Amino acid sequence: RKKTSTSTRLLAMQAKRIPPKPTRQEEGEQKRWADLKQERDFNWDQVFIALERTVTPSIALLEFEPDKRNKTIVLRGEAKDRTSLTNFVANLAQQASLDKVHLVHQQNISKDRLETISFEIKAGLVTQNSP
Repeated sequence: RKKTSTSTRLLAMQAKRIPPKPTRQEEGEQKRWADLKQERDFNWDQVFIALERTVTPSIALLEFEPDKRNKTIVLRGEAKDRTSLTNFVANLAQQASLDKVHLVHQQNISKDRLETISFEIKAGLVTQNSP
């Protein structure tokens, strides 16, 4: 009978064992895998469709900077005039996949005889859960 209770206690102790703490290298590898999974799981189609619906010939998007961890994007570019820029921001704000769209920076620039407005827009990304 003692053998049974001893082996039962040993099995119970083994079941309660805490796994060893991962090394820094293992933690780094786990983080890279989690980042890769987040990258692969993100639905970029929604974002690109929203941009395709709103960009007009009077808007030149020069940079697209996504931040998947914080679920935001930064758009940088140039607009032909203030009205085009205002319309672009308003149209972006109406897109279901974007949230909290706002103009962060704008500046008049002149290149040769061409005057445009340089801009930076920040927006939140609305993620839709898959069924």
